[in-house]
Amino acid sequence: VSVTEDSTLALQLPVSGSFTLSVQDERGPLPAYVEVLREEGAPSSPINDDWRRALGLPNRQARVLRMWVGTEPVTVPAPPGTYSVSVSASPRHERAVETGVMASETGGDSVTITLERALPPDGWLSMDSHLHAAPSTDGGLPMEDRLVACAAAGVELPVTTDHDRMVPYGPLVPALGLDDFLTVIDGVEVSPVLRGHFNLFPATGAGPSVRNGRAPAWWEPFIDTDQLFERIKEGGDASSLIQINHGREGSGMMSAGGYQPSTGEPFRPDAWSWNFELIEVVNSRGAYNWVEPRDDWYSFLSVGQKKIPVGVSDAHKRTSPCGYGRTDVYLPSLAPGDVTPAALSEAIMSGHVIVNGGLSLRVATAGGALPGDTVTGSSLELAIEVLGPSWAVADTVRVVRNGETVFEEAITGPADGATWWSGTFADTPSRDSWYVVETEGSQSLGGLYRGAIPYGLSNAVFLDVAGDGWDAPGLPKD
Repeated sequence: VSVTEDSTLALQLPVSGSFTLSVQDERGPLPAYVEVLREEGAPSSPINDDWRRALGLPNRQARVLRMWVGTEPVTVPAPPGTYSVSVSASPRHERAVETGVMASETGGDSVTITLERALPPDGWLSMDSHLHAAPSTDGGLPMEDRLVACAAAGVELPVTTDHDRMVPYGPLVPALGLDDFLTVIDGVEVSPVLRGHFNLFPATGAGPSVRNGRAPAWWEPFIDTDQLFERIKEGGDASSLIQINHGREGSGMMSAGGYQPSTGEPFRPDAWSWNFELIEVVNSRGAYNWVEPRDDWYSFLSVGQKKIPVGVSDAHKRTSPCGYGRTDVYLPSLAPGDVTPAALSEAIMSGHVIVNGGLSLRVATAGGALPGDTVTGSSLELAIEVLGPSWAVADTVRVVRNGETVFEEAITGPADGATWWSGTFADTPSRDSWYVVETEGSQSLGGLYRGAIPYGLSNAVFLDVAGDGWDAPGLPKD
């Protein structure tokens, strides 16, 4: 657009209006994610598209806003008119849409939207162990907003992992009225050059008198990654765990160390260490971004490295949501507000985890063993359920043994309540083995997670055939 002295633009500010919104489930007020759309479509405007681009204004669209809400009723600002309000929360809830909501200059409608709970509490709590906010140099929203966003996504155990600094978010929780919905777990993302990025949690900082709360500086030199991990662990305690972040990206250890899943060894040993506990299999909402890290993890298991898989969002900014992926952790006796860092660490190290990308799994043996457990005997039978709301459509369930698919079945749906599929798998292997259950879909989740697709992955169940201790089966032969 060329602007001259003769260029004029007549602008008139729209009349302001609002309506009031509350969200709840059967228990009471519920944090949630909200989208508000004009039912009349995109508004007319005297500003054409060329002017909009020149002035840096957003395109005309029917959507008025996206927002997270906590437990209190909110006044939603919107020009007078009629709106459609879409509300979603965790993958344990269905979604809801309220149409015909009127906003007016005098306050408009007062609307309460109730979300149906698809999956009731069953001892599995939701953790997102890779999150950022303002303390990170690349964080894009305040700490308070990050916590409200996590509560709205049903992340009950948010692990705050800002880059190279430890900052306690916990004191904000009661002030935000979120005590019943989440417990914040302190952590840090260590971001050295050329070795990968790593999270340490639970990790309580040393306080304001110690620079960055004892988090190591990214520029500190290290002879090798073993030495780096020793330095990272100094910032934690006996319950602290090291997590490998986005291992196959340029800032990941698999890339830095040149890890070869075909051999189970790194090409650059000085940039590698086995002294970690967790590996991100799902990082953020990119479709199929789990394939390479999942295959790396499979190779770990086959060479005897029982590392624990996690799903994370790696959320940084206002538009990057918490909770895709996430990790369901079995903590049967605890409500979200009662979880301690030590209890979470113990539950994770038991291996009782499920990677959740909209879909979760329940996997157990006849004797009650869960993912992460080792069972003894010449045969194995697994009871399997694929669980999720109607908006996370499951297409396939499979069982992987020692890196090879030994069972696969299409899921035709729709879900029976929250159950997309249930059944059993039995096997009689000739040697010690590990078993992983995986599920995925092809229809995008939409809403908060937009183009992300459904996914779920169990930790491994280990079978010790002879009862003489579990032996790794070795890598599959070509």
